[in-house]
Amino acid sequence: MGLGKKIEERRKAKDLTQGELGELMNVGYVQVGRWEKGEPDLKLSQLKELSKHLGYDFVGYINSELSDRPSILIPEEVRTAVEVLNKFVNQNEVEKPVKRRPEPDKT
Repeated sequence: MGLGKKIEERRKAKDLTQGELGELMNVGYVQVGRWEKGEPDLKLSQLKELSKHLGYDFVGYINSELSDRPSILIPEEVRTAVEVLNKFVNQNEVEKPVKRRPEPDKT
């Protein structure tokens, strides 16, 4: 089961709507829906807060799901820096000039 489905399962087990969980997390119900769909915009701090509100160790769950691979959770500051850098690079890409052959001498 993916993380999103696990979040949905635990939310329903606590008898919470997406809106109610969103209020506890200081996000909108749309954001909770995104998490439940598995969209990768869940921060580590939010994952820890979800664990607290839903009574489930989501970090441990992720680690157990990834047990066959090295499980490294990137610190939030590094993740944010990488995201900002990627946005900057994508917004500032410049087309490389096309090399043209010199025109033949017409004399």
